[in-house]
Amino acid sequence: MLKVKIKKSHERNGLMSKFLVPFAIFLGIVMISMYIVYRPQYRNLFLSNVDTKLKTASEEVLRWTSSFYSEINIVEAYSKSPLSTDDMLESFLNILESKPDIANVYFGNTIPRNNPGGIFVNPFSSLLAPNYDQTKRDWFVKASTSQEIYISEPYIAASSKKLVVTFAKAVYTNGYLKGVVGIDVFFSKIAEVMSNQAGSENMEINIIMQNGMYLTHKDNSYILSKENNIFSNPLFSGFQNVVSSQNNLIEIKGKEWAGVQNIENIPWLIAGHGTTAYLDNLMQKLIIVLIIIIVAFMTIETILV
Repeated sequence: MLKVKIKKSHERNGLMSKFLVPFAIFLGIVMISMYIVYRPQYRNLFLSNVDTKLKTASEEVLRWTSSFYSEINIVEAYSKSPLSTDDMLESFLNILESKPDIANVYFGNTIPRNNPGGIFVNPFSSLLAPNYDQTKRDWFVKASTSQEIYISEPYIAASSKKLVVTFAKAVYTNGYLKGVVGIDVFFSKIAEVMSNQAGSENMEINIIMQNGMYLTHKDNSYILSKENNIFSNPLFSGFQNVVSSQNNLIEIKGKEWAGVQNIENIPWLIAGHGTTAYLDNLMQKLIIVLIIIIVAFMTIETILV
């Protein structure tokens, strides 16, 4: 009787080995195949999310700059109206008081301010050098030769010591150039927006120039720094041509990603980088689900055998 029980036990073990081992191998192959199939899909999903994040940041910068187009048009209307320079100055002061994002508002005609007939209405004119000539300034020259609103390269303002950008527009009356209006805008607001766009300690989103210099960064020493530009970050090695030509690119490097996104009609780019923690979590969940499925199938098969 004992020999019969042992024999049946051996036969049962043999059947289990005969069916379970091939079945386990089959499930293993299925698991590996599913991992190979789903990993690129999850990777593409992750890259799509990053791309959306960078494009959203780009759209925020566009909205920010567009909001000042209406302001420059208002200033243009003041300069066209028959206001005295005192009334114009008062209007500019009212704009500065009501718009904390605006650092300065001014208008200059086509004659240097120190020459007879020269006009330069500027609330901070007392801070200017005695030989200041608005007609030779970059914002005046570039705007006066364009029909569009000119956006300058950002710079540190002498008066506030803060990063600003100039929006300038030529003013015409009866087809003749009367002068140029300009507004200087602080970067602090859009820098805050970029920080909020990241929304995570695992991600950083900034605005950069085509030469790689930062316009926004959590470390102020990086702003407009030639040494601490974006290319000093190893994640952006090889991005020089992409940035200078204002193209878009996202790359995954190990456990981190880096990407740049252009901004329509503006000579700046969005630059972002972060960890692949989200992608890694997706892959870990996939592996756990596959393991649970294999264990469940093996348990069922063991019971049936």
